[in-house]
This record gives sequence, C-alpha cells and structure tokens, in this order.
Amino acid sequence: MNPAELPLRDIHLPEPIGWWPLAPGWWWITGLLLLAGAAVTGIILYRRYRHSRLSYWLKPEFQVVAAQYAENHDCVTFLQSVSSLLRRACLSLYPRREVASLTSEAWLSLLDQAGETSEFTQGPGRLLAEGPYLRNASPGDVDALLPLVLNWIDHCGKRKLRRPGE
Repeated sequence: MNPAELPLRDIHLPEPIGWWPLAPGWWWITGLLLLAGAAVTGIILYRRYRHSRLSYWLKPEFQVVAAQYAENHDCVTFLQSVSSLLRRACLSLYPRREVASLTSEAWLSLLDQAGETSEFTQGPGRLLAEGPYLRNASPGDVDALLPLVLNWIDHCGKRKLRRPGE
C-alpha cells in the first residue's frame, strides 16, 4: 500500500479539562465547608440568644448570694442582697421609670406580676419589703424565701432583656 493513499489525519489534542463539573473530592470539601459554616453560625446565634436572657447573669449571682448565706447565716445581708438582685433584674426587664421608684406593696406586686405568683404579696416574699431594714430576721423565714426567689428566677429568667433606652 502506498503511504500517500492512507487516510491518516494529523494528531488532534483533546479538549482542555474544564473546571465544571467538579471532581467528587471538591464536592466533599464544599459540603464540609458549608457544614462548618452552618455550625459556627449556629453556635454564635445560640450564644447571642443565651446572653440576651436574664438567667444568664441572674442565676449565677443568686447562687453566690445563697452560698454566702449558707456559709455565714447572716439573714439581713442576704435579704439586702436578694432585694438588690431582684431590683436589678426588674430594671433589666422593665423601663426604669416604672420600676426604680417602687417600694413596699407596689414592689411586691411587681414581683408577683413578673413571676405570675402571689407569694410575694401574700406569702414568704413579704420579707423582701421589710427584711432588709430589720435588725434581725428569722432564718426560717429566709429559708422559706429561698425556693420562692429561685422559682421567680427560673420563671423570669427565660425572658429577653430590654435594651437600654427602651
């Protein structure tokens, strides 16, 4: 056979490899990056949610006050600390002009309203109105007040804090 008669063509190079479709390894890397981004975003949003709740700072502070009371059994100091703590909590939930000037029955009524209870105006919570100003208070009364305040914190602690100026 004559080489000039052979139907040969010139060598053709294949098309260059494109970036699409991606190889399976790139799909895995993309999926892992998206999953990591979603996890980091979820953690950030959860922390922001948790920090915006009253219980984030209120419960640990109450535990410190209760531990100090358990250590030294100073009823008056405990009542003053709890009263101050609950007042700061209410100032975080309600506008200052509505809460800061409340005393005695109005203060206890606000605590009842916020905690959806009547134990502050009609139960052991009455000690908060008079207790911080007493020379000596009964440890039995203070022991009855502890679970009431803890229940109030648990109930109100889920509420979102008010922004300054609201």
